[in-house]
Amino acid sequence: MRISAPHRSFSLVRQRALFEAAAFCVLLFSVSSPAAAQEKLPAARDFDEIATQADQARDDNDLEKALTLYHKALAMRTAWAEGWWSLGTILYDRDNYLEAARAFERVVALDPRHGSARVMLGLCEFELGQDDRALRDIEKGKELGVLKNPELHRVMLYHQGVLLLRKGNFERAQQSLDSLSREVVDDGKVIVALGMSVLRVRPKDLPPEGSTAREIVLRAGKAEWFAASKKFEEARQEYSSLATEHAGAANIHYAYGRFLLEIQEIDRAVVEFQHEIQNDPQHVLARLEIAAVRYRLDSADGVKYAEQAVK
Repeated sequence: MRISAPHRSFSLVRQRALFEAAAFCVLLFSVSSPAAAQEKLPAARDFDEIATQADQARDDNDLEKALTLYHKALAMRTAWAEGWWSLGTILYDRDNYLEAARAFERVVALDPRHGSARVMLGLCEFELGQDDRALRDIEKGKELGVLKNPELHRVMLYHQGVLLLRKGNFERAQQSLDSLSREVVDDGKVIVALGMSVLRVRPKDLPPEGSTAREIVLRAGKAEWFAASKKFEEARQEYSSLATEHAGAANIHYAYGRFLLEIQEIDRAVVEFQHEIQNDPQHVLARLEIAAVRYRLDSADGVKYAEQAVK
């Protein structure tokens, strides 16, 4: 599985761990009459046989056969959560996001604490353009906990970051993407998303490829990738050269200042925030960062500066 563009699916069906997520017990309803119990046994045997065949077809990557068998088994036992999970992963891998979402909804209905199914539902909703629902379900699934599957975890963080960027929640987007940066090796899509988060650029406003503005986003993303990876000297060099070469670019001094705060270079951070204010006198966030620094030194002065910032 590779981190890809925001609108591209991620191949999960071949990840065996996903198919082992829903380890549920299948319970047979007890009946009072021995004769009635004997009548139920053939149906139970039929279900078990079909379910086993479906799992085998899935493992053999015979997905058409697996789909047919899962549908047949689920028609016999609609409460088979593991079957809905496997069906959903196959449908997702085949880009059938609407039907996959319905399958994951069934898993969530049967087991509301199944975090991985909730995340997969959110990924389907992302592809269907249902951003609010997608973010809600991805974050709920993340809160519940997901499979110990590195690929699923990375996909979750990436999509969460993109959805937060779309909403203009840049700080939280950066947190999610910073976490992802520690798990991937210099991935281009992640670098772009990181650049958007630190420069406060929504995806719809991303500059075209080949433009100077796009290069600034890429370089800012690279600087933040270094920072998230704890390569602070490389991050400092990239941020510093970027702020020097493109001193008038929006939010570049603000991003550099926030990085300097992170590594406890307070005075230099304030200088960068002041440069940002020179570029944009109405830059409230840069003023508030300076106010926070001043508050730690002199609370009265900090409050006064904050009041000026929000006027």
